Amino acid sequence: RMGVVTGLTWSAGAHELNGGLWYETNDFTQARRFYGEPSLDGPTRDFMELQSDSFRTDWEYDFDTESFVFHLQDTWSVNDKLRLNFGFRAVRAENTAHTVVGALKNGTIDVEEPFLPQVGFNYAISDDVEWFGSAGRNVRAFASSGTSGPFSTTEAGFAAIRDVIEPESANNYETGVRFRGAAFEALVAVYHVDFKDRLVGINSGPGIIGNPSVLANVGSVVTNGAEAALTWRPLRSLTWFTSLAWN
Repeated sequence: RMGVVTGLTWSAGAHELNGGLWYETNDFTQARRFYGEPSLDGPTRDFMELQSDSFRTDWEYDFDTESFVFHLQDTWSVNDKLRLNFGFRAVRAENTAHTVVGALKNGTIDVEEPFLPQVGFNYAISDDVEWFGSAGRNVRAFASSGTSGPFSTTEAGFAAIRDVIEPESANNYETGVRFRGAAFEALVAVYHVDFKDRLVGINSGPGIIGNPSVLANVGSVVTNGAEAALTWRPLRSLTWFTSLAWN
């Protein structure tokens, strides 16, 4: 896996602009191989080492995943109490499979979202209390794998879904209050998530005998939750942390 992360920040008065690019290329080989092992004399291979000299390979696939993420955002200090930030990300992830051994699973599928917005605010109610909130949209790239994701099916199955399957996406909303004291910090927050186009690999039989799964969008999930956390320092050398969550 190789890549680069780069960013540029420019400050101008009450605004701080930040932009950047993340690029990564990931090469992954996955195979089902079998290795000989005596049945009576006990193990002769070190399971901590990469195995070699397999006597059989059922299947082997090479996957190449290229990911591009560009982001641009502005943090605006409206005054001494209020800070706003807003921006977006552009995402493109391309998954390509090449068959080495086994049923053909060649092809490319990609996720491209040119505009994933995010906004947020932070308001200082006092020196020790601040109110914050954010909203954003996210998307998940497909998996490059022969046992999960769009390549876990047959060649015909992949051809059937590659142009109609939708990537998982989510709209996230959160707001809360932070408290700071001489010996403690506390947080109370609530959140709401709209999760869409959930992907599930539906098994058509036992995977160990080679039956393919069928990847499908099966609907959406709505999540509501709340959380609270407390960090207390009764002594300089002692910290107590407690958190509660409801979902």
